[in-house]
Amino acid sequence: MTQEQIGDATGLTPVHVNRTLHKLHSDGLITRDKRSVTIENWKALSGVADFNAGYLHLDDAERFALALGQGRSCA
Repeated sequence: MTQEQIGDATGLTPVHVNRTLHKLHSDGLITRDKRSVTIENWKALSGVADFNAGYLHLDDAERFALALGQGRSCA
């Protein structure tokens, strides 16, 4: 997705999306290249976003992977 598409999906301007991604990168929470974003620190990012996975109805393996904070990549 482009930053413009992310903005459209979230109701944010592309400028705000860009600034947010840049801040997350500078804080070491994500890495990014031209085509993907990788979450480097799931626990810290979850804390910043005030994310709670309780409503996702994950199975035990997914819950375990989430608890480990394994990096995820989105293209």
